[in-house]
Amino acid sequence: MFTVQLWDLARLKPERTIGRAASLEVASAIYAAAVLAHPHRRVVLLRGAEVMKSTG
Repeated sequence: MFTVQLWDLARLKPERTIGRAASLEVASAIYAAAVLAHPHRRVVLLRGAEVMKSTG
């Protein structure tokens, strides 16, 4: 399972979950949309506890 999280402004902890997906393709699309919607925030794509992508 993949999860996309939006982190707090201090970039210390997750603020909320943007979305979850079973496939990497769908999770990547959610991640890309979140990065565009929140350009100055940390957005993280996780597979379980493993960080797949992160903006910061």
